[in-house]
Amino acid sequence: LQVIYECFQRFDRLAERYFEPTDSMLLYFSNNNRVGDVSEETRISSIHTPIGLREFCEYIAKEEENWIEREQE
Repeated sequence: LQVIYECFQRFDRLAERYFEPTDSMLLYFSNNNRVGDVSEETRISSIHTPIGLREFCEYIAKEEENWIEREQE
């Protein structure tokens, strides 16, 4: 949920699609900034898949801890 919250703060457009093979919602956040005739698009990807406790501790826990620390500052 923290990643989704950050995306809502950073991006002004949202597209969502249901992905039946994995029974998941895919969320696409983007900005369409246009200055004159120049378009700029920013993309950041973060896809979390179902994992076990071991994988959570190894790959996700530190990232979540860092996010909490940044939010507390």
